[in-house]
Amino acid sequence: MPDIDMSWFWKGTWEAFVVMVKYMWWLFPLALLRPFCEWIFDQLQRERDLKLGLTDVDRMDGVRFEEWLANFFRVRGYRVKTTPRTGDYGVDLVLERDGQKTVVQAKRWKGSVGVSAIQEIYAGKTHYGADAALVITNSRFTFEARRLAKSTGVILWDRNTLRAELQNDKKRSTAERAQPRPERNPGSIHPSSMRSLNGRVKR
Repeated sequence: MPDIDMSWFWKGTWEAFVVMVKYMWWLFPLALLRPFCEWIFDQLQRERDLKLGLTDVDRMDGVRFEEWLANFFRVRGYRVKTTPRTGDYGVDLVLERDGQKTVVQAKRWKGSVGVSAIQEIYAGKTHYGADAALVITNSRFTFEARRLAKSTGVILWDRNTLRAELQNDKKRSTAERAQPRPERNPGSIHPSSMRSLNGRVKR
């Protein structure tokens, strides 16, 4: 077979590349700036979330509530992993700190949260190999849900507990601003201390 001259192809490809670089060079800095811009946006979002209260939470949808809780725990020194929207086995967030793993189910609810939430997070705890399981809602838990949580060791944060944590945040922020050189305080929320916080929920 005769040799096929491919020099025209490589020459054309090179010329096209040169033209692209000449007229589209400005796209390369933008590509490099994108991660930085996303980081800035994430930091601004966290700052805004720190100023939100329960009234703001009540206006959120379920997805926004999960994002808010993720930032809520990140500023306290947790590594936070969000789970897929489907097939999450009842777990919305996975928290890790000091070698402890906690699974969280977020319930931005209008009515009372029932037994199914406790059953789901308890199963999710086993699936993810977690040390603790936590259900957080801006509402209330039914009597049956509280009773099942007590027997399974699932920690409950209802509206009152969430309000108390937000108030503690404001107190910490005020105290830190009063210090000449404030140190970063990850907060008091830790899987080992969540059980004491759970006592605030009426059973």
